[in-house]
Amino acid sequence: MKVQLIQTLGTVRGSETILQKSAPPLGLLSIATYLQENCGEVEVEVLDGAITPLDEIQSRLDADLVGFSTTLWNYPSSLELAKKAKERGAITVMGGHHATMVARNIIRNRDYVDYAVRGDGEVPMLDLVKKMPVSGIPNLVYRNNGCIVDNPAPELNLDDYPIPSRAFVDLKPYFDNYCQGMPDSPFKKFTNIYSHKGCSYRIQYGPCVFCGIANDSYRTRHPQLLWDELEYLYHDYGISYVMDAGDNLSKKWLQKFAECNPHRFPYSFTSYIRASEVDEEYADLLKSLNCYSVFIGIESGDSEMLANANKGSTAEDNFRAVKILRDRGIKARLGIVLNMPGETEKSVQNTVDHILKLLDLGNVEGLSCSHLVPLPGSKAFARLTGNGNHILRGLRNEDCFNPERLEQEWNRCFTRLPYSRALEIQAKIRLLAPPVCQ
Repeated sequence: MKVQLIQTLGTVRGSETILQKSAPPLGLLSIATYLQENCGEVEVEVLDGAITPLDEIQSRLDADLVGFSTTLWNYPSSLELAKKAKERGAITVMGGHHATMVARNIIRNRDYVDYAVRGDGEVPMLDLVKKMPVSGIPNLVYRNNGCIVDNPAPELNLDDYPIPSRAFVDLKPYFDNYCQGMPDSPFKKFTNIYSHKGCSYRIQYGPCVFCGIANDSYRTRHPQLLWDELEYLYHDYGISYVMDAGDNLSKKWLQKFAECNPHRFPYSFTSYIRASEVDEEYADLLKSLNCYSVFIGIESGDSEMLANANKGSTAEDNFRAVKILRDRGIKARLGIVLNMPGETEKSVQNTVDHILKLLDLGNVEGLSCSHLVPLPGSKAFARLTGNGNHILRGLRNEDCFNPERLEQEWNRCFTRLPYSRALEIQAKIRLLAPPVCQ
């Protein structure tokens, strides 16, 4: 059997950046590796829209089973390819973040999609390849005699998955894209890893209003597996700089990671952390492990907006965290989200002022600035589709959305800032610092 695993490149407001193309699809590499190690007769091909044009991917569709990793933004192009794959006789599977959130809607609305996978795709894809009875395949959503069946979706131990092999893709184009997008970076070879799935803050305090994380738990990989993966990347590909793609790197896990340090090869890393969790001890730990930079979702410079979003941090937390990191030579990458619940002209001005204050600290590597998009599965989406408007309520049954429409409807219903003004502020903020590689 031949399997093709595909991720198309989603665009934001009709554009794409070179930094979107700087790392391979880690989830698909993990699935491909798991299939290859557990089913020797299967042929697996990974096609990534970041380095392979969409028309070329379409021309190469020739597998028995084709799986797609979907987001809100790349889902329309994934549907186009799924339809073509089905016309050529393939079994079609939708997975990834977006499919996890709207799996039942996909199976209801798209007759050319055979299955949707919620959460981890390794086990269900292997079971499909082995032609196991679908009733026993975890995380699978499918049709049966006119009904939609939604199998239980247990969250499995991440240590049961192998280190994702990078042999399924050519890494050079990603290295080139990173160097083009980050010309001032001291690193020339960059890629992604993951130490965990989920957000520890979300488990304890609930999600931020815009959060669309698909994991309702916080699962970590054993630190030794990460060291093994880092050593593999260094010795096989010369990579000494990685991004941990997990949502919230915890101090507790990092301490265990430090205890396993083999001290056998050079490396540096970047990760996602929360401003409210940064203290001197955490920053010292990051520094001791050669942390080069961290991504902090400061989101807003207005503490009322942060409270409205259930962010669990304040503008003062943001400043303190970036300063503590600066004092240890660690750079900060800032994430900003406009159109928070109740956003006003005054609150966005507070955000601009806050960013300028953070830039004055001197260790900000760059920033990203986006509008709040009510992702399916987020509190924002639940609010938007539950506010009494029957047209918006109807979105609950959809599987394909226009992100700009979701942005605009959210802005209209839940902020006091005109959408055109929000676009102006976003453009102004993006000029304050270089874009960042997330």
